[in-house]
Amino acid sequence: MTLKRLAILLAILIFLAGVGIACLWQYAFSPQGRARVIIAQLKNDTTSLRGWLLQHQVVRPGFEASPKDGATGPREDLEPDISPQARAAADKMAQLGKGALPVAIEAFGDDSRDVQMMAVRACGELRDPAATQQMIRLLDCPPGGITDDICAYAVYELGKAKDPRATDTFVRMMNWPTPYICRLACISLGEIGDSKAVQSLLNPLQTNDRVPAWERVYAAGALARLGRKEGGDYLLRVFKDQDGNPSDRSFALEELVMTPRSEAYDPMISLLTDSDDALRRRAVWELGTHRNPRVIPAVRRFLKDTDPSVRDLAAVALRMLGDDPPPASQPGKP
Repeated sequence: MTLKRLAILLAILIFLAGVGIACLWQYAFSPQGRARVIIAQLKNDTTSLRGWLLQHQVVRPGFEASPKDGATGPREDLEPDISPQARAAADKMAQLGKGALPVAIEAFGDDSRDVQMMAVRACGELRDPAATQQMIRLLDCPPGGITDDICAYAVYELGKAKDPRATDTFVRMMNWPTPYICRLACISLGEIGDSKAVQSLLNPLQTNDRVPAWERVYAAGALARLGRKEGGDYLLRVFKDQDGNPSDRSFALEELVMTPRSEAYDPMISLLTDSDDALRRRAVWELGTHRNPRVIPAVRRFLKDTDPSVRDLAAVALRMLGDDPPPASQPGKP
């Protein structure tokens, strides 16, 4: 082989190596490539090339599973259930920026629940108009078109963005047959706070029994957090009705805990003498999760409840509030 031919061969090999490196970079190291590696890792993929690259550590793992962050307020306590792996994968994908957005949007159609939940969270974290529009389209299908958990997480993430473009979608979802999704939609409408949303929240309160009780209560809660007197008054009326449906009173309690109205504490404390054990348990738990030190004296009074489970919950709630219960009130002790 002449020197000229050797040089040509070497040039061809260098060219092919360059093409291979470029293809590998695009496949596994570009933002979209990294995003697909994250999905392969989340699905524990062992059959694709990306799965092979992960197994042989040609590419570094996209994320490490992490537990849910501690809740920082009432809204965070409402976050739908998502696995630590999907949460970590979504956060890692969001760090890749807008370059990963096409992959995140495409992942809405994946057959894995974890991948779908990851896609919703990643789109929420990216806060990009295209991602917002995609989630709105996802929610614009009728009940049953998507699973409730994917639907709930999309409502939750859209609500965090407080984007007025989602108002019409949230108004429609107030009629969703699942109370939890209805509540998330009402909370989101209250946080957006646009005038059209306020009127939509007022409507259920004026229709009496023509809409489910939970929709009326959750709409009232959103109005109360917007500072509308009609909402707070409605919640107090439902809650104080000791002859009313215990479930309706429980829904009202959930909303009262999330409102800034100081008068909401007195009705909750009044549950010390309520005959419904379930409501007393709910009251002490909600007082604890509210993370407001002013409720400590009220929670301490539940330590003397006749129901052992209420006493146990009171001890747990006091710890959540940063107050150690007396030793005799520890869970499992009389």
